[in-house]
Amino acid sequence: MYEANKSVPFPTLPKRLAIISVETSKGLSDFYKIINQNPWGYRLECTLFPALLQGDKSIPSIINQLAIIADKIAEFDVVAIIRGGGGEVGLSSYNNYLLARAIAIFPIPVLTGIGHSTNYTVSEMVAYKNAITPSELADFLIQKFHNFSVPIDKATESIQQLISTRFKEERNTLAQMATHIQWVGKRELQTARANIQQIQHELAALIKLRFYEHKTALAHTERIIQLSDPRRLLKQGFSITKVNGKLLQSIDQISPGDLIQTMVEDGEITSTVTDKKTLSASSENN
Repeated sequence: MYEANKSVPFPTLPKRLAIISVETSKGLSDFYKIINQNPWGYRLECTLFPALLQGDKSIPSIINQLAIIADKIAEFDVVAIIRGGGGEVGLSSYNNYLLARAIAIFPIPVLTGIGHSTNYTVSEMVAYKNAITPSELADFLIQKFHNFSVPIDKATESIQQLISTRFKEERNTLAQMATHIQWVGKRELQTARANIQQIQHELAALIKLRFYEHKTALAHTERIIQLSDPRRLLKQGFSITKVNGKLLQSIDQISPGDLIQTMVEDGEITSTVTDKKTLSASSENN
C-alpha cells in the first residue's frame, strides 16, 4: 500500500486541481499566488474542497472530501492537500492509518504541502509527492508545465528554423528555375526568330521565282496573242473571207451567186460567187 499512490501515472499537464484546504489558510494563499501569477501564463483550474486540517476532526473531514472528489474523479488530474504549517502536535492526525490509507489508495496522484522540514508524517510518505511548503508544491506543478512547454518551444523553434531553411532552399531553387527558364526562353526566341527570317527569305525567293515564272508565261502568252492577231496577218498579205457573217474555211460553205466579204489590210471587198472549184489531189501536191 505504501507505493500505491506513487505508482499512479502522473498527467503530462496537471491542469485540473482538486484542493483540500482551509479557505483562509495562508499556505493556500501563497499557493494561489504562485499558481495564478506565474510569469509564463500557465493556467491551472483550482477547485477548493474545504476541510479541517488540524486535530482529530481533520481525519474524517479530509477523508470525506477525498470521497467526494473520488465520485467525480474524471474532472480532476491531481489532488493537493495544503496546510500552512503548524506545530508537530497539529500534524499528528496525518499519522492516522485511515487517513494515510485513503491517500495511498486514491486513484489519482495526491500531493501534500502540509508540514515543515522537521516534520514528516505517514500521510506525506504515502502520497505521490510531498512538498515542505505549499509554495514548493506550487513550484513543483509549475515545473511540470515547464517540462512540457520547453520541448514544445524547442520543437517550435526547430520547426521555424526548418521552415525558414526550406523556404530559403525553395526560393533559391525557384530563382535558378526562373533563370533557366529565362535563358531557355531567350534561346528559343532567338531560334524562332532565326527560323522566321529563314522562312521569310525562302518565301521571298519563292515569290520572286513564281513572279518571274508567271511574268515569263504572260510574256509568252502575249507573244502568242500578238502572233495570232488578225491585223498582223492582214499586214503580211493574208485576207479574211466571210460568208453570211461566218468565217469562210471550206468551199462547201458557198454556192454560185452567194455574196462574200473579203477583208484586207486597208479595207473590205464584197464579191459575188460565180463559180467554185475543188482542188484536186495533184493540184494540192503542186
